[in-house]
Amino acid sequence: MENMKITTKVFRPTLDEGMDIIDLSIEDIVDEAIFSFGTVCDCTLENYETEKITFKQVIFQKVVFNEITFRRIELINVRFENCDLSNVDFNEGLFFSNIKTT
Repeated sequence: MENMKITTKVFRPTLDEGMDIIDLSIEDIVDEAIFSFGTVCDCTLENYETEKITFKQVIFQKVVFNEITFRRIELINVRFENCDLSNVDFNEGLFFSNIKTT
């Protein structure tokens, strides 16, 4: 049997610049919420705890995550720019990006 070499490449998320602003408020961050195709910028997210939250095609810019627990978070083609993630718990999270296997 011949050894086959599988090559996997991970690409940066392809996100559109100038996407709509996503304003996250306490009412929005609930279990199984889905946020997509937007930018979260210049804010602090504090003391949130959720199960199964999804961010798809989202750019986080200058966001401080303080005492955040997003269990089973799904991050699909998400980019973090100049963010503070030091107090975040993404336990059992799934992270997807543009992946190509050849």
